[in-house]
Amino acid sequence: LTNTQTPLNSDKDTHTQKMPLTLKGSRLVHIDVPLHLRLYGERAKARTTSEGEARTDTEQQEQKQEQEQEQEQKQEQEQQQEQKKVDNEDEKENWTSEQPPNSKATSHKSTEESAKSAKVKTKHATKGDSKKATAKHTKTEVKVKTKTKKAEKVEKAKKTKKAEKAEKPKATESKVTEKGTAKIWEPGSPIYCVVINLDRRPERWDALQPLLKPSVDLGHLTVFRQRAMDGKKLSIPDCLVTESWSTSKNWKYVTKVFEGGEQCGYTKRTLRLTSGERGCAASHIEAWWTCLSRSQSRNSNEPLLVLEDDALPEAGFMKKVFEGLEALKDEDPDLLYLGWSQAAPWRRQVAEGVFEAEYLWTTVAYILWPRGASLLLAQTPVDQPVDNYMADMMASGDLRGFALVPEVVKQAKPWNVDNDIKHSDDKAWKKATAEKEKS
Repeated sequence: LTNTQTPLNSDKDTHTQKMPLTLKGSRLVHIDVPLHLRLYGERAKARTTSEGEARTDTEQQEQKQEQEQEQEQKQEQEQQQEQKKVDNEDEKENWTSEQPPNSKATSHKSTEESAKSAKVKTKHATKGDSKKATAKHTKTEVKVKTKTKKAEKVEKAKKTKKAEKAEKPKATESKVTEKGTAKIWEPGSPIYCVVINLDRRPERWDALQPLLKPSVDLGHLTVFRQRAMDGKKLSIPDCLVTESWSTSKNWKYVTKVFEGGEQCGYTKRTLRLTSGERGCAASHIEAWWTCLSRSQSRNSNEPLLVLEDDALPEAGFMKKVFEGLEALKDEDPDLLYLGWSQAAPWRRQVAEGVFEAEYLWTTVAYILWPRGASLLLAQTPVDQPVDNYMADMMASGDLRGFALVPEVVKQAKPWNVDNDIKHSDDKAWKKATAEKEKS
């Protein structure tokens, strides 16, 4: 299964085909992200077929680092070879300068004429030798100057490399986690956001863009369209989402919220997940993987904002989001709901407008941290509707979930109105209560 992410305000039609790599603004970039089957544990045995097809950002980064190291080694070797050449040439020049001048002009003739001719020859020879010596001397001086210039260049290059290495920022702002050190993402920094949108619902993406554009223009968000998995057209693997689920865990909270309690009409049953529910779950799994892979490639705890295409954010909602994130700095959160439907009392109040949650419905808008993404992926396959799956992990204490109160993102339309997903647990309600609700 492959999928695409498309930038906000893109000029091209992205609802029916993949976008080429384009730039529109400093923060709007297209990325093609595959849905990886390499999740975790024994449930991911099918990953062997997909490992060769997709590479993570971490592998690419390692390759870049190796290439850089190889280039540095090559440069050092070249510099050493140049230095050796300079040293060898210096030795040769020193050796030639120490050799005695050619004295073949001293003849063995004993006569005066031969002596005179020898004197004349020696005069000419000495003049020639002196000219040659001066020429050699000037050549050696030129060579020495050129060699010294090369040596100076080599030394300068070494110094600049050392300076660049010293100037590189060290990971001083880091915190120790179970898996090592990671850079801390600071509230107020831009948040990467994906909007899950079906190809057959382009009007929803078009309606949401102007609502998010102010936050993009202010540098608060980097927004992409993520092509949703259409359960009606795609075959979702069982290793990602099961085909059936039990309402027993959800029953515990339905009976707390709905009038009548255990007699409200909601029953414990094993139901078959609808194609829409399975596609929705697979789409959120891809968003979780995006969050985790980005944090691994950047070695940071940068969170991800996940929006469904029927989200309706209030004006200036990112201000409250940043305030909530600031309040959660010391809480080590996994999940922050921006829109929700409450099914259990709040566990505690963290700060004004920020509460720790036990069980919430809907996945219209939430912020996910890398640790939360890894926990959600580790428990796959998703064995119930995805909002129940996430809420169940919060209720069991496996996931630390929080919520902004009041919610800052709502669904554009009421429950089950203009909805693409049929809910399987509609069949869990008794016919009598269903008829009463209709009346």
